[in-house]
Amino acid sequence: MKNRTLPYGYCCKDGVIVIEPQESKVLKRIFADYLGGSSMLTIAEQLNREKIEYRDGVTDWNKGRLKHLIDNTKYLGTEVYPPIIDQATYEKMRKTKHGRNTQKNTNKAQDIFKLTVPVRCPSCGDRMRRRHDSRCKCQERWTCENTACRLRIEISDAELLTALADLLGTVTADSIKMPVESPYEPSTEVIRLNNEISRMLDMAETDKAVLRSKMTECLARKYKELGNGCCAVQRLKAEVGSTADIAERLNRTVSEIRLYTDKTADIILLNGQIIRKEQGHATDNGRPSESGAGNRTDRIGQRKRENPLPSPAGGGILPRFH
Repeated sequence: MKNRTLPYGYCCKDGVIVIEPQESKVLKRIFADYLGGSSMLTIAEQLNREKIEYRDGVTDWNKGRLKHLIDNTKYLGTEVYPPIIDQATYEKMRKTKHGRNTQKNTNKAQDIFKLTVPVRCPSCGDRMRRRHDSRCKCQERWTCENTACRLRIEISDAELLTALADLLGTVTADSIKMPVESPYEPSTEVIRLNNEISRMLDMAETDKAVLRSKMTECLARKYKELGNGCCAVQRLKAEVGSTADIAERLNRTVSEIRLYTDKTADIILLNGQIIRKEQGHATDNGRPSESGAGNRTDRIGQRKRENPLPSPAGGGILPRFH
């Protein structure tokens, strides 16, 4: 498969750039369809259905690719490239694109644009993207990126951010739990260090400095092998009561947002806890059917008991962080 070295619509013949007949025909069709009212997405989908190749073996047409073609001034003709369209057609396409741009008056400083936490589709679990269209009654919507799903949920930015802020506001330091993890299995290196420490403790005379160094190394390795659960819990507790913007707080404390068709949401904290609002009745929105009093905190996984942290020498437990 060769990468394109020339813009779509051109080829090289005898060392000279010339118009490629079939591709230039497709180009003119694209421009005509766009000026006729078809969206870039509609045009791209039709080209893909017809298996029209963008380059050898590749039919991956998309909005970004079409936008690049529509904006390309080389099609007007240069010293190197022969013209494919005239200036009037190019100007019409430029004005059409500007008129269809529903994002031109968008304030990118708003909190919603600072949000980096992935929003997941309740139907397929794929990522959702925010879209805006000033021509619609509800201008904001979230659309699933999965082309086989394309679920769309209409919810205003203010409505979504308020719901997420309310959920995050239910989290307290006492409600934050250690994540459920698999039972700790010491590595070969930890076992070796444990054995060395045990032998040194059994000796009549021991170099205390060396013993302390071995125990510190063993402890550090164990905590590293235990994962980031403790760190996540401490970070979450440090954020409780933060006065930062809601988007910043979500970015620092949440790993995933689940949005539902009834305009409710769940948030999953960094430690794996699911924070959800009580559902008054069952709804067909992909949400698990649960009941409870008030806002509640649930945890992913089956096990209810937390695994104790092993001591440096392999016995007993270390104190919990609170």
